[in-house]
This record gives sequence, structure tokens and C-alpha cells, in this order.
Amino acid sequence: MLHQFLREAGYYILAVIWAMRSLCRPRRVAPELTDGPSQPSSSTKTILFIRHGQGMRFTSQGRPLRHGQLPRRAATEPDPARLSYWTIGLLGINSLFPHFALAFPFARLAGNHNKSVKGWKLIDPPLNESGIAQAKSLHTDLGGVHGVLRSVEAVIVSPLARAIQTAQGAFGHGPAFGNCTPPIRTHWVVTPLLRERMGAPCDEGRPKSELLAAMPEMADWEGVDDLAEHWWPTGFEWDLYDRIAELEAYIRSRPESTIALVGHGGLFTRILGYHLKNCGHQWAAWEADAPIAV
Repeated sequence: MLHQFLREAGYYILAVIWAMRSLCRPRRVAPELTDGPSQPSSSTKTILFIRHGQGMRFTSQGRPLRHGQLPRRAATEPDPARLSYWTIGLLGINSLFPHFALAFPFARLAGNHNKSVKGWKLIDPPLNESGIAQAKSLHTDLGGVHGVLRSVEAVIVSPLARAIQTAQGAFGHGPAFGNCTPPIRTHWVVTPLLRERMGAPCDEGRPKSELLAAMPEMADWEGVDDLAEHWWPTGFEWDLYDRIAELEAYIRSRPESTIALVGHGGLFTRILGYHLKNCGHQWAAWEADAPIAV
């Protein structure tokens, strides 16, 4: 946990440096947050941001917990319930650059895979039962098979398992729906540009070959052929904000007008300006020809 704390402090410093750099460049136009899908046009894309559901929970001995079981803490382990995620601004930078939310987590509680220090080493956890239920509820919240999801022309997802399973659940299939045939026809894309910023072991990925073995449906998705076998970075991600700029350029270059992006809290905080809850979603309108933060 201390390791991630230090990494997050580094990302905070990077955000300040990037904000100072942007003073000498055209102002980046952040997505306009909306209450629902906007009418897409030739100059504006409608984006649905979705954060993944709750990840697999592990005991302090590294064994999976039964549903509803609480992890036992050693006396020397910090109580995660007393730690929370704070979004703060330094020297007013958040107000000057709202698209660079400066997120400073004292403990990242993205999912219960972080419930204990020893369980912190879990890599690429899938959704647990609560996360699967959250994904199923998200599908209902978005109108189900007859709602706004039918207007989504492309679903672009992070290669991390919890994001993939959340995306599938949101669109009515995957583990949340007994791996049934997808009821909504849309174009599926996977890209490491949407991966979480490298903070904890849960943000590390699995090799492409393992992903395809576990989720063979990915073989037909756009982006799989270009996905490297080891597609995630190691250590501190110095070029995090360069990746965010690349992601923005990539989204704006897409031919689709209405796109769902399924990813992670730390990454989306730095785009939206606030932290989405598990399976939280946010509609936005993004100017296709607006300046990119480079």
C-alpha cells in the first residue's frame, strides 16, 4: 500500500508539471458532462464513460473470500475502512485545469481486492459477486436491451478483466448474464490506452494469450491483433498524461459518433475531473476537432 501511495504522489506531481506545460499550448477542451446522451453531430461525439465494477476480494492469506465474508486483519495492518479517496487541488490548479483532476488516494478502494495488505498482490482480478451484480444493475440503469445502449456504435474497453466483464454486463451478456449470446449488436474494441494508471498489482495485466484463453470472444474484437503479448508497463508510468492525450486523439479519430469507454477510476478521474464509483457512468459530449493536450 505504501508503494502505491508513493506512486500516486508521483502522479500528482506529474499532473502539476503537465498543467504548467499546457500554459504554453492551446487549451485542451475537456468533455462536456451531460445528464444523458446528446445528439451527435459531425463536430461532436457522444461518449459514455463506464468505470468497472468491484473486483475479486482476497483474504490476507491470499485466498478468495466467500461472498459476504469479511477479511481478517493483522494487528499491524491498516484498516482500509478508515482510509478514503480524496480529490484535492494544489494552488488552485483544479479550478484552472478541471480536466486534470489531481487525485491523491490515501488508499485506493476501487474494489475489495484491496481489503488486506497481503491480498494487495492480486494481479488483474475479475469481478466478484458484488461486481457482477453491479454490472447487471448498470445494464438496467442504462435502459436494457431496448434503451440507449442500442445507439452505441462502438464499445472500447481496457484489457483488464474487471473492465471487460463490466462492459459485457452493461451490454447484457458476459458473467452477469450467464455468458449468454450478446443481445445488442455493436462493435467491440480493446485498447491498452484505456488501462488503469500503474499503481497497484491489480493494475497489472495478463498476457494476451491468457486473456484469449479465458475470454475467446475477444478474438473477433478490433485491436486484438495489435495488442502486444505483454501490453502493460512496469513500474511508475512517467508518460501517463501523454497516454491520456493519445487516448483522446484516438477517440476523436474514430468514425463512430456514439462510443462507450469502459475503463478505470484513476484514469477517468484525470479526464472527467471527478472519481466515478464502481460501475458508475457519465455521459459526455466531446468536440471532435477541439485541441488535444500534447
